[in-house]
Amino acid sequence: MKITITNPQIAKAINLISSKSQNEKRIFSPDPKNEPYWHHMVRVYYWLVQKGETDLNLLLAAILHDSVEDNYVTLTKITELFGTEVAEIVNLLSEKIHTDHTNSKDRSYYFQEIQNYADKNIRTKAIKIKVADRYDNLIGLSFTNLENKKEQYRNEIEMFFYKFAQEVGMEDYISKGLAILNKELIAPDILLQINFEVN
Repeated sequence: MKITITNPQIAKAINLISSKSQNEKRIFSPDPKNEPYWHHMVRVYYWLVQKGETDLNLLLAAILHDSVEDNYVTLTKITELFGTEVAEIVNLLSEKIHTDHTNSKDRSYYFQEIQNYADKNIRTKAIKIKVADRYDNLIGLSFTNLENKKEQYRNEIEMFFYKFAQEVGMEDYISKGLAILNKELIAPDILLQINFEVN
């Protein structure tokens, strides 16, 4: 998968997250020992671009969506660099009781918080990012033997993601992602090559 970055703000967000998480590897990956963790965040941005998304704050928040939750960046820093709306979206997407990718605890409170968020604009943007995030996680998870996590994701799809995806017109990402997880479809190439062409 090749992605070309031309927007300087997008490049700044990628450079920020890649510098903060440079030593961490991506567990949900065809190459878990070598793929940088931050590639996942860039792919979430890419899946949204593939859906025709052009809203810069939405795309910046997609790149930064795990950055606060994983203690790479503070909300204060995101506000300073990218503005209050980006920070608010990232805050909504950040699990307050953080669980790692091998944990299968009930996270209903987290999805309900997104579902019930008062600001409809922020809520819609967060849901779009969350659906793209779930799509990428389903693809990545298909390469693992984390059966408890797979079952957790299937349950969360049933409880929340069908509704989320329908609301924002991204049903195909959930249906395709689930089919890939269940080995009914072949996973696409997700190993990332980024080309920066920023003036």
